[in-house]
Amino acid sequence: MMKKKHLLFLFLMSFACSVFSYDVYDFYDYEESEYVDDYGFSEDMDFGSVISREENSGKNLSDEESAADDEETVSEWEQPSLEDYYGRDFSSVQQYYRARVTEQKVNVRKQPSTSSEKVKVVYKDDVVFVRGFDDERQNVDGPGYWVMISDSERGDLSGWIYSKYLDIDHNLYSGRFSYIRTEKHESGFESLVLKLSRCYENAVYVDVVLKRNEGQDFCTFTWGPANPQFKYYDPVGTFVLNEESGIIKHVSYNGGNYDSLWSCFTDDMEFMIQDAGKSSTARALNVYETSSGQLIFSGNYYKDIFLEEDSIVVAEIYNSWNIGNGYISKESIKKAEEFKESLSAENLKKGEILVLYRLNLKTTKMEYIRCVLSVKQKAAF
Repeated sequence: MMKKKHLLFLFLMSFACSVFSYDVYDFYDYEESEYVDDYGFSEDMDFGSVISREENSGKNLSDEESAADDEETVSEWEQPSLEDYYGRDFSSVQQYYRARVTEQKVNVRKQPSTSSEKVKVVYKDDVVFVRGFDDERQNVDGPGYWVMISDSERGDLSGWIYSKYLDIDHNLYSGRFSYIRTEKHESGFESLVLKLSRCYENAVYVDVVLKRNEGQDFCTFTWGPANPQFKYYDPVGTFVLNEESGIIKHVSYNGGNYDSLWSCFTDDMEFMIQDAGKSSTARALNVYETSSGQLIFSGNYYKDIFLEEDSIVVAEIYNSWNIGNGYISKESIKKAEEFKESLSAENLKKGEILVLYRLNLKTTKMEYIRCVLSVKQKAAF
């Protein structure tokens, strides 16, 4: 019965994702008013879905119960509120630990390492908000963990600090994930059921959105404050799972922040690509160098990135806001205006022009593909 409730919840939530969050956009070919099929765009392509989870919905497991976890139901789900659906603003989620600095002067680092760039300095009795742990215990002037902090309750991240320099329980250790199973849903998306073992607690089941790219023998998931089941001493960032072996590896500290649906990697793991939230007609996108965490590209994509080795498809949005604020290149403006001349007045009213490029991640050079009209359609309830 519980399993049926769980599946029913996921189905309802997936349906709600498409109708509650915001207007749906689709590509139309301007010549024949048909869906564009270049690069895989098609009428039935979905934005992708996110699983909604009520806080504390994970089921606590005793040692005896965890031995049979493959057959257990994750949890008994309740009907979520509208705020739990895709598009929820997580900026008010208070999943942090309020801590004070215990040393006179402490460096805050960009990454959890003493060799990483210093981003700021905090002083004794300053208050910081712990929002995640590194996944490995370290020894920097004593045993402890690097912790991700913000300097405000809203969660604006400022960097990493070593736990020894905070009034925090130094016996805490970061949680550990174990792979249970992959679930495929009727709407087309996949999710992972994982067991999360935490310090001082029984293990819990958690459910995360899976990102899979064609041709890769691994999938990815993210964990961080955007997940209502997250706790401040959990590991944060993006993880890689080999489903055949069940091995989970933490790869990047980026990816677990608010508004992001998924993160993934190129085949060689050199670059991490992150969905970065919604915008007018295409979702935002960030690309990082995996080893350093350095941001190398920020822009937009529509529906899929179409990863091929070290390149992806990105979009520039032609509208007055982007033109006025310099968020679209001169080349894209020219291409869009040429394309605009081919459109009827009726079609121009339907949506915005997107200029598509294939972006080479190694060189950051963009090769023009084509322009398309993204037509705004009202989603039915």
